[in-house]
Amino acid sequence: GITKPTEAQLAAVPRVLAEEHLLLIAPTGMGKTEAVTLPLLDNLLRRIIEGDAEGHKGFQLLYITPLRALNRDMLRRIQEMGRVLGITVGVRHSDTTQAERNKQSRKPPQVLITTPETLQIMFTGKLLRQGLSRVRVVVIDEVHELATDERGAQLSVALERLVDLTGREFQRVALSATVGSPERVRRFMGGRDAKGRDRPVAVEVVDVRKLLEIDVLSPQVDDAFRNAENRDIRDRLRTDYKGLKSILDSRDLVREHEATLWFVNTRDTAEILASRLMLLVEAEGGDPEEAGQEIGIHHGSLSRDVRISMEEDFKSGHLRGLICTSSLELGIDVGLADFVIQYNSPRTTSRLMQRVGRASHRAYETSKGTVVATNPDDAAEAMAVVRRSLEGELEETWLRMRPLSVLANQLVSSTLEQREWDARAFFDMVRRAYVFWDLSWEEFQEVLSLLAEVRVIWYEEGRFGTRRASRRYFQDNLSMIPDEKSFAVVDIASRRFIGTLDEAFVANYAEPSAKFIVKGVPWIIVDLDEDSIVVERSSDLGAIPSWVGEDLPVPFEVAQEVGRMRGGADLVPYSADEATKKEFRDYLAKQMKAFPVPSDRLITVESEDSTVIINACFGSRVNETIGRALASLTSARFGASVGIRTDAYRIFLEMPRRVGPQAVVEMIQALDPASLPEFMRLVLRRSPLLRWQLFHVARKFGIIERGADHRHVGLGRLLSTFEGTVLMREVVDKVLFEKMDVERTQWVMDGIKDGTIDVVTSGLSPIGLLGQQTVRELVAPDRASEAILTAMGQRLEDEQVVLACTSCGAHRKKRVGDVTDEELPCEHCGSVLVAALHPRSAEEDLKLLTKRKKEDLSKEERGRLKRLLTNANLVWGHGRRAVMALSSRGVGPAKASKVLAMRYPTDETFLRALLAEEVLYARTKRFWD
Repeated sequence: GITKPTEAQLAAVPRVLAEEHLLLIAPTGMGKTEAVTLPLLDNLLRRIIEGDAEGHKGFQLLYITPLRALNRDMLRRIQEMGRVLGITVGVRHSDTTQAERNKQSRKPPQVLITTPETLQIMFTGKLLRQGLSRVRVVVIDEVHELATDERGAQLSVALERLVDLTGREFQRVALSATVGSPERVRRFMGGRDAKGRDRPVAVEVVDVRKLLEIDVLSPQVDDAFRNAENRDIRDRLRTDYKGLKSILDSRDLVREHEATLWFVNTRDTAEILASRLMLLVEAEGGDPEEAGQEIGIHHGSLSRDVRISMEEDFKSGHLRGLICTSSLELGIDVGLADFVIQYNSPRTTSRLMQRVGRASHRAYETSKGTVVATNPDDAAEAMAVVRRSLEGELEETWLRMRPLSVLANQLVSSTLEQREWDARAFFDMVRRAYVFWDLSWEEFQEVLSLLAEVRVIWYEEGRFGTRRASRRYFQDNLSMIPDEKSFAVVDIASRRFIGTLDEAFVANYAEPSAKFIVKGVPWIIVDLDEDSIVVERSSDLGAIPSWVGEDLPVPFEVAQEVGRMRGGADLVPYSADEATKKEFRDYLAKQMKAFPVPSDRLITVESEDSTVIINACFGSRVNETIGRALASLTSARFGASVGIRTDAYRIFLEMPRRVGPQAVVEMIQALDPASLPEFMRLVLRRSPLLRWQLFHVARKFGIIERGADHRHVGLGRLLSTFEGTVLMREVVDKVLFEKMDVERTQWVMDGIKDGTIDVVTSGLSPIGLLGQQTVRELVAPDRASEAILTAMGQRLEDEQVVLACTSCGAHRKKRVGDVTDEELPCEHCGSVLVAALHPRSAEEDLKLLTKRKKEDLSKEERGRLKRLLTNANLVWGHGRRAVMALSSRGVGPAKASKVLAMRYPTDETFLRALLAEEVLYARTKRFWD
């Protein structure tokens, strides 16, 4: 639809032709790709025409995108231009065939479209390095997606390695539709040259507001809607009237337009909506399959074939709507959508602008969208985000400085490019990348020394280099994206791959006969093995899979604006229908009848029995910081676990006993802003957040191999082994950056101290109770009391155990407290392989020991026998302590092996380890009992 140069093209083309470094920020549909690729191809063609022989050699232009799907789209567009100009264009990523890769190594295309991870691999090939040494231009598309995470930090170091490989500076160009802090991103993409000077990067910003029409709709339920027919449909969909009305109104919006992208914030929500639409069609008397023919579903855990099929069906018009996540947020071509639905608040301005910009993907056409809100908080947040979008108020772009996981990754990876490096020269090179500007030589040496200690590289006399383990490390840690195990879901009837489930969902929920939903369809689990789950179609609804950690936090600025709206700000400037605004006013009026209204300047503390709700409009990260600080203080005071959950507007604490709200107010007021950073580091030491992050960071330092199951890794041992090292500093820094906001929390604490923010008490109120529906996490006290451990030791000694010889089958029953190491060998045959069995299961296990001598065992029986022999080996190796461990609740041979692998100087430390396993069992047994 572009018949003349757009503003973006008028701004960018002269700078690109002049070979300047450029950051171009312009709305979707403004022809950004053409604004840079056309002049770059023109420069390349001109050099060739002028007789530059180098123009035919190697990779001249690297076009880097964050997604493989973007690679496919970009290849089509740039190949078209290349064909006309006689310039070769290729694409290289994990799906590229080996034959094509070999061809690119021997004869590199002049333009190569690739991903950050594939660029890392290219440094390791001799022919590919020769091709890379000719690079003159690097384009980074959707730079906002990379700048804020470790993939971007890895890429920024790779660009400096590329400078050294080419022996010269090359032109850098970056593109984005939404960048809140252009100066930070300019520095990120530019870095510094060898003389320590900032590379001059021009920044061109085209008005990101474009032509946007966005409103907020909170579907209204009246008495007429609560009729018998809708009550029946509501019950069949297992929702409430508001949920049913939201789905119906959203479907109506789809039917009012030609092609609608229906965005949701999480894969969970996508599956919920797709399954409910099928049930809705069935409840209306239609064929459930018709729902999937009208509105499809697209997210990252569906198989590649399913995703491509959905994209093609939407492009061709076979699908009228497509429920999707951020998988379609970036510039992937899915044809000309004419409308966007955002289901629930998008949480951030940049996300909403990126998504609504996908409607009418043409220059100077109005992009139209509606945010469908499902409760008053959701509506207020959506109104705030929409207003900020229409005004072009983007959130700040934050980059984590000195990501030492990335440094470790690049130190090891570089040894496959060059077997030996001068440490000081590499240090100087890394410090040219913006995120490492403040890296000290001492910290650099600490990382090098730790990598040498775990033997993934060697380091001596100021030089470092490759070891045998370096290549294995590189293959395991190519990407900086946390590598969580996923399980393939396979349909038993067709043997077709349907999608994937995350490890956390499988561990907590999956068992034969359990039901869940994928691709909007309910399935029942038939069988599970190491890497896959075999399923068949189910007629009932099941659980929605939990794909962890994908929803964005609500920014401080958005939550504060919601607070101002609660405090009485005029709603006229907000783009929502009158019914939605009235619903929000009525919600506040109901609160005002008996309770104070929490706002941007008022925190309210509500309490009933052991439940405390702190209403605070400070956003997800600030509330998480305050919540964990208070939970830690309370846990230490009572010596018992404290339940904690936070959202952008509330902090929920489940106390071990009744606590008055005034006591909580005093605790909040006592938090010291100056000491908060160090206090939060101490708080995180025993947080589950830290332990999960430790697992991933330890992998990036080569301490844990890829594929290791976090349940079988001694994280407590890791914590104690690496306490005070650069590894633990990196873990804590990472958690603080990703989950907390200490700086703004200090601002809040200062406001409480100087009286600009007030804290008052209240009973449980409508606003406080609105967020009560979700799960909580336990914060454990620092140490179990001596009394608890004494009681546990006594209980274990009183347990009965059957000692069974795995050689001859002889067995005897004893009290655990009466077992001695000397009495453990078999009294009948003298064998030392004696298993400690629970009396309830002993009979079946003894039958198995007899049966194995007479006939072949089934697969299940062979597995049970293996566990029995593991049990016996543990008893042989660890004696009475193994018997105690195997008598603990929920501790089988695998967990006992993990516990017994550690050294315990006292019985108390041993009992503490067993207690931790029993607590874990108690928390998770409901998922698999």
